[in-house]
Amino acid sequence: MATRNPYWSYYDATTALNNYYYDDYTGRLSTPLSDNIATAPIVFGSLGPTDVLDFIPVSLTAGREYMISAVGTYPVEVAIYDTSGYLLEFFDGGDIGIAELYTQDSIVGFTPLYSGDYLLNVSDYTTLYNSYNVMGLDTTIAYAPVISPTPVIEQIVEPEPVVEPELVVEPEPVVEPEPVVEPEPVVEPEPVVEPELIPTASLESGSYSLTAIANVFGSIMFLDGLTETVTSTSHTIEYNGTTFDFEDVDGIITTVVRDGEFTSEFAAEIAESFPDSAGISYGVAITLIGQSNIEETLLTVAGADGNYVG
Repeated sequence: MATRNPYWSYYDATTALNNYYYDDYTGRLSTPLSDNIATAPIVFGSLGPTDVLDFIPVSLTAGREYMISAVGTYPVEVAIYDTSGYLLEFFDGGDIGIAELYTQDSIVGFTPLYSGDYLLNVSDYTTLYNSYNVMGLDTTIAYAPVISPTPVIEQIVEPEPVVEPELVVEPEPVVEPEPVVEPEPVVEPEPVVEPELIPTASLESGSYSLTAIANVFGSIMFLDGLTETVTSTSHTIEYNGTTFDFEDVDGIITTVVRDGEFTSEFAAEIAESFPDSAGISYGVAITLIGQSNIEETLLTVAGADGNYVG
């Protein structure tokens, strides 16, 4: 059960509440929390040089177990408080062997003492502009405690002496040979047909709409509305009226969406950093995340491995 941190003072609690009251409201994590990662509620937020922490309210049920995960463009930390500003005790996922990304932090097996509101705290101290998202899961079954059975104390009973019977020699039975069973033919499984992703090198001649992420001298830019043109002798990208040879900019960009579908390059990024979402289409991502959040989400996916390009 989650109890207050014994080293957290009244002064600490008052300071935390003041930060909560003056925080730029990020949003509330919708409840009840799902036990399925595909339908788990997510809140998006951002931190910066003058805003190094956010508080996100969430309603939890006593006796249930929850997992909270936060992922940022840069490393973030997540903690949980009661509504009086006191820090509560919890298990950090990384400390007990849960695999986490470099920019991720998580709380696992958190069991509230009472039903009601709690405050999730997301923070970093990099003084950089840091976009993040927070997800909540009900893991009551997944993390249910294992109850050891009550040991059974057996009474030792001395065996009665064994009386050996007289040996009767029976004739050996005639053993009929077993019929030969022909092995069933081995049926080879049909090959799994993976969805075809068109690599950049094999694009057919034509004109495509393109979205990309660029890293120019450490500045990360989300470039939408590009026009990509492929002919038998050239491969170019047009942006803001300027045409670039693809080979000249290939080393500083990651292609993301081509004609309304994820590129093979970005689909590989999704499968590597978020394997549970491998194979998701751009249309499904737009439907689940929303057009207003898609740019920030795509930037988070691209930087999940610590490198926006390549």
